[in-house]
Amino acid sequence: MSAACCRLAFREWFGLTPAAAEILGVLYAAKGAAVAPDALARMAGVSPRAVGFHLFSVRQALDCEGLDHEPGQGYRLSEIGLDECRAALRTLAEELRAAG
Repeated sequence: MSAACCRLAFREWFGLTPAAAEILGVLYAAKGAAVAPDALARMAGVSPRAVGFHLFSVRQALDCEGLDHEPGQGYRLSEIGLDECRAALRTLAEELRAAG
């Protein structure tokens, strides 16, 4: 699935703003690896000062253990967070297939 489709799915499924969905998309693409805040801002196309605000939205949308902070390294999706994202993508794909 393309990155753009993932972002749209995350916006729809988790009720995120476009910027928060971009952040989640970057973290999902990192497959559990930590992403430094400045790199996260650059890859998601948001202001470095806004990263914390958007991460707060992502934290609220995911299970409480879905997002980890690795001191000195950045943020990463835990296995729980990755599973939530995979389930969202799978469910939305099934709904689209069923719709024809």
